[in-house]
Amino acid sequence: GFLYQAQFQYRQKKEWLGSLSATSISEEGELEDDITWEAARLMALPSSRKIWTVLPSADYNGNWNNFTEANSILINEQFESLGIEVGDYHNDGLASGTGRCSNLGDSRTTIQNGNSDDIKGLISFIRGEDYFDYDNDCLLNEPRLDDNGQHGYLGDIYHSELVVVGPPSANTNYFKKNEEAYFRTLNNYQAFKQANKNRDKTIYVGANDGMLHAFNADTGQELWGFIPPFLIGKLPLVVNPSLNDNNSKGDKGGSSAIYGVDGSPVVHDMYIKHPYFGGTNWYTIMMVPFGRGGAGFSVLDVTDPEKPLHLYSIYNDSIRNQILRMNHLGVVSQFDYIDETYGWLDIEEAQTIIANYQSNNSVSSTCNTSLMTSCYTGRNFTLPVSGLTKSDMKIFIDGRITTAYQVSQNGSKTTISFS
Repeated sequence: GFLYQAQFQYRQKKEWLGSLSATSISEEGELEDDITWEAARLMALPSSRKIWTVLPSADYNGNWNNFTEANSILINEQFESLGIEVGDYHNDGLASGTGRCSNLGDSRTTIQNGNSDDIKGLISFIRGEDYFDYDNDCLLNEPRLDDNGQHGYLGDIYHSELVVVGPPSANTNYFKKNEEAYFRTLNNYQAFKQANKNRDKTIYVGANDGMLHAFNADTGQELWGFIPPFLIGKLPLVVNPSLNDNNSKGDKGGSSAIYGVDGSPVVHDMYIKHPYFGGTNWYTIMMVPFGRGGAGFSVLDVTDPEKPLHLYSIYNDSIRNQILRMNHLGVVSQFDYIDETYGWLDIEEAQTIIANYQSNNSVSSTCNTSLMTSCYTGRNFTLPVSGLTKSDMKIFIDGRITTAYQVSQNGSKTTISFS
């Protein structure tokens, strides 16, 4: 057998590095002196990896590799789904700052003003390329390396605990009819076990590169990476144009570290009606919580570890007060709700100025009512809720209730105007 261990390495101004290793255990129960494999070092080149998500017009089923630059238009719709745009990291400008690579490296013909090139660059960065130029050579299409010159594009495995899934092995011996073992026996779980008795052991673990990773538990080879569709809207936060600059230390490139698939996957053999196949049968089902990556989860069918299927995803968009549900076909349903409590970060004006700063850290910090800077000062504030009246709310300022305001309706929103 093996002892599996997940670790991470902090890196300033860069995506943190993840590590997943296996060490053999002898028949005597002792650990071997050297690790058997290190997954990050075995990962395929970025262009050869299988990375997939749910894109309604670019089905993953068949090659499990639709998160590519070729689908950048569709992926950008998901990038912007939570109201965050990809920043203009590289542009065709002066030979300094964000334009420093416009006449250098391997991307001179593709670097352009605007963010079209950066949308494709972010996709390739997620796949493992050095689009944010960590090594300062303006070679943006090369694989990222760690400090030892090895492949360095497995994101940090922080709060996510790995799970190993092999052949079905749930118990069918029961004493009482209210036990799950009785339900398994009643519904022919034994046939499911027999049909999948040779299933390879697979390690599933989340990482803050935005993916749930699947690795062969014996060899350490990555089988695929799954990007939950509702987490794609968080990936533009990686892009930080202010880190693309010349400075005295020679640190010219960089990106922001984020939380991605930070929760721990949970697996269970379930007797369900399958949305793809119809009928009711046994399947190995995995729930993938996002943890600190966001208030949501995805559910996958991993009965065949080589051919996973997305069943549905749920996400609580607390900014827009919506529950989002994506089904197996990629169709999104929205369910609005009203919070009991709203803070400053729920105000539309606050969201706008935060987005201004996130897309351009150099935006003016002048405080005014224009909503074009990173500071807003005014008397009108907008909530993303319709139909509210003054009698519906209590407003606290510095811990004290105030009544010095009026409430009006603005389409599907409510405007609060202070005296």
